[in-house]
Amino acid sequence: MKCIVRNINAEVSSQPSFSIRGISFALGEGQILAILGPSGAGKTSLLNAIAGFLPVQHGAILLDDQTVSCASFCLPPMKRNIGVIFQDHNLLPHVSLRENLTLGIDKTEAAERKKEIQAMLRDLHIDHLQESFPYQVSGGQQQRVALGRAILHDKKLLLFDEPFSGLDQARMVKLAHTIRESVKKYKRIAILVTHHIEEAFLIADMIGIMKDGQLLEVAVPEAIYHEPSRLDIAEYVGPVNIIEGTRESSTKIKTVFGSVQSAQHIPSSLKHVQLLTRPDDYKIVSGGKFTVDDILFAGMTQLVTLTCESMSVKVSLEHHQNIRAGDKAGVVLKNDHVYRAYDSNGLNIKPL
Repeated sequence: MKCIVRNINAEVSSQPSFSIRGISFALGEGQILAILGPSGAGKTSLLNAIAGFLPVQHGAILLDDQTVSCASFCLPPMKRNIGVIFQDHNLLPHVSLRENLTLGIDKTEAAERKKEIQAMLRDLHIDHLQESFPYQVSGGQQQRVALGRAILHDKKLLLFDEPFSGLDQARMVKLAHTIRESVKKYKRIAILVTHHIEEAFLIADMIGIMKDGQLLEVAVPEAIYHEPSRLDIAEYVGPVNIIEGTRESSTKIKTVFGSVQSAQHIPSSLKHVQLLTRPDDYKIVSGGKFTVDDILFAGMTQLVTLTCESMSVKVSLEHHQNIRAGDKAGVVLKNDHVYRAYDSNGLNIKPL
């Protein structure tokens, strides 16, 4: 199974005018793509185009090398072999979870597939709840039923719209694990949309960043976090410290924290660059000119904001390190690894 989205444009509304534009990516069997972006970026509209609910005016969508959407053709949603799993799960309230799971499968077939259905209930960790009704279980457990139903009906591509909405952290983690485990085991493809970076990093093989109807970048989570194509993507996926630098050589950048190695070769024509650094790239030392302004406790770590004159830096510390607001401290940029450089427009400097 392959899913290829090739340079599609699709008009979402005319008043006000909004469309998704120039979107391309490709996924193979067992892969999960998480689409991240703010409200109104076009994430759900992209799902609707893939599902066949929204026609495209340019480009093409292919499933298993078959064109299902292009400017002159739109295969109806029910013929696409796609499972669309909505936020409300589409479960019938008056029948059990097991009956919801096997909805659309006749009794004869269900009897023949009894072992398969029981295995699915176990894989989804709801076998002990199979006789319960939807209102008796959590939202995450209802979501698992919707996922299992799509797999039992042999849907090769699974589309999730905010699958973790309304779940607490513990249930979100469990459901993410179940979705990922099921997609890999049953060799499906999954695309999900979310607002939350943590959810995307937890479940996805690839992450796409959408803004204003465009897919800015699609890459593996590590690349999106450590070496995105643009600084605004870096800022979206986690706390950053963007610092100015001056080229000393093709691979060395001078900063206010000393000289560091660049991840790329910097052309001689580029004298000034911006470096992408994260809070865990720094350490706090005693005897400096920085003042601790704020401390945000985040469980295993604490995010400390320090200032010196007009400069502000965020530093990640382990939770047991003792520091208080108002303390004076020094800040050191670690020089044991390389840093990604960007030009004045915030674009990743391409290797020579």
